[in-house]
Amino acid sequence: MKILNKKVPFVFALAFLFIFSAIVYSVGYKMAMNKFNNIVSYNNEKHKMYSLLSDVDYNIRNDFVGEIDENKLLEQICVGYANGIDSQSCKFFTNKDYEEYNKNHLYRKVSINDSQIDNIGYIRIDNFCATSSSVFKEKLNKLISDGIKNLVIDVRNCEYGDYSEAMNVLKFLINDKEIVSTINKKGEKEVVCSSDIDLGVRVAVIVNEKTSGPAEVLASAFKDKEDFLVIGCKTKGSAVREKAVIISEDFVLVFPDAYYVTKSGTIINGVEPNEYAKLSAEKEKLFSDHALDYQNDEPLMKAINYFNN
Repeated sequence: MKILNKKVPFVFALAFLFIFSAIVYSVGYKMAMNKFNNIVSYNNEKHKMYSLLSDVDYNIRNDFVGEIDENKLLEQICVGYANGIDSQSCKFFTNKDYEEYNKNHLYRKVSINDSQIDNIGYIRIDNFCATSSSVFKEKLNKLISDGIKNLVIDVRNCEYGDYSEAMNVLKFLINDKEIVSTINKKGEKEVVCSSDIDLGVRVAVIVNEKTSGPAEVLASAFKDKEDFLVIGCKTKGSAVREKAVIISEDFVLVFPDAYYVTKSGTIINGVEPNEYAKLSAEKEKLFSDHALDYQNDEPLMKAINYFNN
C-alpha cells in the first residue's frame, strides 16, 4: 500500500508533464505557423509587385523611342511608391525638396497674439512653428505677471507646425508624468511629453474643424485634465508622428510611424469638445482676418463665461 501511494504522485507528475508539453508544443506550433504564413504572404506580395514593375520596365526599355533619364526614373518610382501608400502622409523627397517642405510646414513666420479680457488671458496660436513655444512662454509669463489666473488658448484654424513645439507649450501648463504618448505598429506605448511645472493656471482651449496635427495633440492633452475645458467643434483628425529616414545621400522618406494617443490609450482621431460652439460663415471670415470682436465670438464668450461662473 505504501508503494502504491508513492507511485500515484509519480504517475500524476508524468501526466502533468505530458499535458504541459503538449500545450507548449501546440502554442509554439501555432505561433510558428502564423509567422510562416505572414512571411509567405509578404513574399507573395513582393513578388507580385516586382513582377509587375519588371514587365513595365521590360516593355519600356524594348519599345520606348525616347530617352530614359535613369535618375529621374528611380526618383519617380520611389515617389509613386510613397503616394501609393498615402499621398497625404507618405512622402519621398530630394534633399532640396525636403528643405523646402520643412520651410513651408515647420519654419513659417510665428503667429501668436495675446490680450487680456478682464482677469482672463487670451493667446491665439495660428501655427506651431519653430520658436512658437518660446514666444508663447514669453507672452504667458507677462499675462501671469499681470495677475491672470485663467487662460484661453485659441487654436482654431491651426493646421501646421512642429509637434515638439506644441508639447513644449503643454509643459508650461500641465504637471503630469504622462501628458502625451504615442503607440506604434507593434502596440508599444511611449511617453513623449511630461512635466513637473505647475503654474496654477486654469485653461480653456478653443478648436474648430480646421484644427489639426500638433494643435489636436494639445487640445487632447487639455481635455484629459478634468479641470480644463475644450470648446468648439470636432477637430480634423490627423495627429500622427512623422519619421524622416535618409535614403542614400540624395533622398529623404517621410512617413507616420506612430499614433498620438490620449492618456487612456485611445488614438487621437479628432478631438470632441466638452462644449460645442461654432461661428457663422461670415464671422469665420472675420476671425480668419483677425477682425472679429471678442464679444461677437461665441466660442470665446463661452470660455469667458466658463471662468466667470
